[in-house]
This record gives sequence, structure tokens and C-alpha cells, in this order.
Amino acid sequence: MSVASRKASPTNLKVVAIDDSKTVLATIRIAMEKRGWSVRTATDPSELTAEEVSHADFIVVDVHMEQVFGDDVVAFLREPWNVKAPIFLYSSVEQEELERRARQAGATGAVCKARGVDALIEHVLRVLEQA
Repeated sequence: MSVASRKASPTNLKVVAIDDSKTVLATIRIAMEKRGWSVRTATDPSELTAEEVSHADFIVVDVHMEQVFGDDVVAFLREPWNVKAPIFLYSSVEQEELERRARQAGATGAVCKARGVDALIEHVLRVLEQA
């Protein structure tokens, strides 16, 4: 069940993370699994099914990937897949540019990778608390 239909407990969140860097994905996985969250990672969005994405409590997407831009992935997840879960851009793009791209694509928020995965988690938790 997604965050759109219930408030998820901070200890049982389902996360989908998409980034072409296996190192970044490992960092995200380790940090989030320490919180008891279930993390599904993909180096390319084509590895995911609509069902996996629709059951996520939130989604993290890099902007600059080899095959596709993350903001295009966000737009695709919103339409035609109609994903309601919060989607966060997490990229090395400067924060101001990242926020602009997030707004244009329909993402919920954005965090620059330079701030680290802990900043991403803090941002996600603030958004989920308001849901």
C-alpha cells in the first residue's frame, strides 16, 4: 500500500531508488535499510515494473543517467503510470537547478548529492510527515 493511501510508519517504508551509479545506490540502500526500510534499486528505470513503483512509499531518482534524464523519468512516472507517491530528485546538479527541474517534472522535492544521503532522508521524512 502506498503513502497516497496511508501514512507509512517510519520503520516499514518501501523505497525505489534509480541511479546509474551502483555506489550511490549502495549508499542509499545501506542508509535506508538501517532504518528498517525496504529498498529496491535500479540502475535503469526499465528494470522496474509499474507494480514495483506503484507500491513504493517514495521514489528517489538521479538526474543525469546514461540512458535517460531523471526529470523525464519523473514525468513518465506521473503520466502515464499515474504514480502518486512522493518522488525526489537526488543529483549532483546544483540545488537551485535541481529544484527547478523537480518543479517542472512534477517531483515532490530535490536534494543535491553534495548534501549527502542523510539530508535526503531528512527531507523525505519531513515531506512524509506532512502527507
